[in-house]
Amino acid sequence: MAGGAPCRPAAADFVADQSAVSVANTAAGRDIRKKTAANTAAPSTDFTFVIDTLFFACRTSLPSPWKDGLGRTVLDDSADRFPPVSEQLPGGTELSLAEIEALGARWSSCWTPRQVAQHLAGITVPWCVAAGWALDLFRGTQTREHGDIEIAVPAASFPEIRDRFPGYAFDAVSSGRIWENATPDVLAATHQTWLRDHTTGNYLLDVFREPHDGDIWIYRHDQTIRLAYGEIIHHTPDGIPYLAPEIVLLFKAKHARPKDRADFDGTIPHMTPAQRRTLAELLARAHPGHPWQASL
Repeated sequence: MAGGAPCRPAAADFVADQSAVSVANTAAGRDIRKKTAANTAAPSTDFTFVIDTLFFACRTSLPSPWKDGLGRTVLDDSADRFPPVSEQLPGGTELSLAEIEALGARWSSCWTPRQVAQHLAGITVPWCVAAGWALDLFRGTQTREHGDIEIAVPAASFPEIRDRFPGYAFDAVSSGRIWENATPDVLAATHQTWLRDHTTGNYLLDVFREPHDGDIWIYRHDQTIRLAYGEIIHHTPDGIPYLAPEIVLLFKAKHARPKDRADFDGTIPHMTPAQRRTLAELLARAHPGHPWQASL
């Protein structure tokens, strides 16, 4: 599988998940979370990319750990995953609940891995498909729907990526805010960028600008973990680059949501003994005592 089906986010699931976690500091948010807990049988296991990015702003006043509106325990580690750059960085638009809910539709036409690869054909930047799509590329088949598509690139090489999309805008996102047409100072203070179609306003691609030292990738949650790009970027038979599964699962282990556990369980049987050993070693360094280690 190289391209897969287009993104088809479940808007209702997205609204349910967002209702539970996105507006916890307002009376309206508390009411929405109560309604979600009562009316939603199960959380979405797919369309959660916006939760990853935006729920920081809604959790800063909550104790750690805390339970969201669906009764799930959440460790309040948002401060290190999505630092409160909006406190130091001017501008940006703080998203309202309605705008957060509308993001489902705005991501509904996001690109597939094949389309991204076509846009970046011939580029020398060491880029790769990341997150859930990367695991599907590794396994050779699409195992679930994907609400967006993420790629990882060295932060210093982002201008080369940006130059491939002259007819589009890159918006930086962090701390529940969006900086449209992000300027260099905003890009320097954030790490995530969404590619926007000027005509439709829809988002097509999520670009992570990752720390690195030349050709050495650096894990942004623990900068002592460093690996050569040549070790962590693999390719499908038709040449689409994707992040090694042991690195994808390292990122997913930080939060270990139900979706992440399902991805872990589905991927581990396809990994080589060497890949499993590498993941076990990385988990021991970054997340000592992580429950996934027992399965490796």
